[in-house]
Amino acid sequence: MINILQADGISFHDQLKNSSFELKPGFTTLMGPSGSGKTTCARLLIGALSLSTGEVRYLANDTANEFRISPERQTIGSRFRLESNQNRNVKKYIARYCGYVAQTPELPPDMTVKEYIYDVRTTMGNKLDTQYIELLLERLDIAKNANKLASEQSGGEQQRTAIAFALANKPNLLVADEPNASLDSVTGEVVLQLARSLANQGTSILWITHTKEHQDYADNRLSARDGEVYES
Repeated sequence: MINILQADGISFHDQLKNSSFELKPGFTTLMGPSGSGKTTCARLLIGALSLSTGEVRYLANDTANEFRISPERQTIGSRFRLESNQNRNVKKYIARYCGYVAQTPELPPDMTVKEYIYDVRTTMGNKLDTQYIELLLERLDIAKNANKLASEQSGGEQQRTAIAFALANKPNLLVADEPNASLDSVTGEVVLQLARSLANQGTSILWITHTKEHQDYADNRLSARDGEVYES
């Protein structure tokens, strides 16, 4: 199980430069102007983009159980594979132990809210706490939508469903990329409280935001500027 994330000198072409930081259990905010590399950083940490340089280490209680993302060496054989074993293993690990909220949700159109959360999470290897998930749906005010398809929900409801999915496995690492951008202030406050509660229980959270007030929830702060992420 992930306990600490360490990023050492990570970069992605010209969008993110040599950046090093550590995410310990707790709530860490990442702030910076648009185009500063925040989203690129988030996508690198959850394996959605491949590193150009550097390394991301997911550490358990001891370094003997660490898991790594690093740039892959190009070989003749790798050119004929759609995806390497390393990448597949990384994605399985991240899917099971992490949660990710994108700025714009991409929900499967042919699944209901409950099917998306329960069926997909179970397939990922998660053992789910039904009582906790029901509480999430109530707190996010989407319990009434439990049997609705994504196409039957508003944009804000879809975002709340994506947040519920990200929190459903009580992740060890949560990467949230401006999760409150499409939410009203009341619901946004609920989401912050849910995230803060997970942080209090030992989850490492990277909370990307443009809202300075969100730093009131933070244990640690990171900043981004000109394609570099650094400790504030």
